[in-house]
Amino acid sequence: MTHEEHDLVSEMKIRMLAKNHFRIPYNIGSNMFMTSFASHFGTKPKVVQMVYNELVRTNCLPDKYKSKYVLWALYFLKSNETEMKVCSIVNASPMTMRKWIWITISLISKLKMVSIFLIFLCVYND
Repeated sequence: MTHEEHDLVSEMKIRMLAKNHFRIPYNIGSNMFMTSFASHFGTKPKVVQMVYNELVRTNCLPDKYKSKYVLWALYFLKSNETEMKVCSIVNASPMTMRKWIWITISLISKLKMVSIFLIFLCVYND
């Protein structure tokens, strides 16, 4: 069985995913967008981009994995919403949502602490 290749994503792609899947008003450089993004996911788009790209670099993503699943997992962890509410927001069945959220949480938890530390250090020292 071959694994499909996953491409690195840009911060712009993360912003567009947030706009399309979570209806966050999109305006490049807007403080309102950044505030809304942080209230949904608990961090900045740059951190989400770097975490996803680190998952790609570690070559641990399963077939059919999509970058939006990182947003799903972060939203689930941050919002403390019911599964049904998250399903309606991300427009997925409970089985699909649950599968990808828990795979993502598990993958992020396996990242080396050094990688995670460097990601947050780079982003929050801007």
